Amino acid sequence: MQVSIHARAQLLGRMPAPEAVGIITELEAAKAPKGSEARIIRRFGEQRSDGQSNGDLLVAIIEAGTVVTVYWRRATQTFDAAQFRVDRVRDMTRTVEEQDAFDRIAHEQAVKRLRKAWSAK
Repeated sequence: MQVSIHARAQLLGRMPAPEAVGIITELEAAKAPKGSEARIIRRFGEQRSDGQSNGDLLVAIIEAGTVVTVYWRRATQTFDAAQFRVDRVRDMTRTVEEQDAFDRIAHEQAVKRLRKAWSAK
């Protein structure tokens, strides 16, 4: 997957260079999603800040196979695809079983919202 200049600058500005370079290398080696995606790529277990952004998670926004930006986010904040303006939210820090359960719950919630919207008409 490609990593934009902006995303590289965000990483290098938010953490020590060796850590940022490691994350960039991992992102480049990762398979690009078919659509747009927000990925949780790191859980730090502690609040981090660069003076402009803060959080305990590192989120990458991917569009058309390119990481367009990376930023901090707090785990207590809402994670919804519409909020990130992407097709899907994916937690790359979870095990396969955890991700399957998350995907199933997200799908069930989407179906409930659609059924509610259809019944309101």
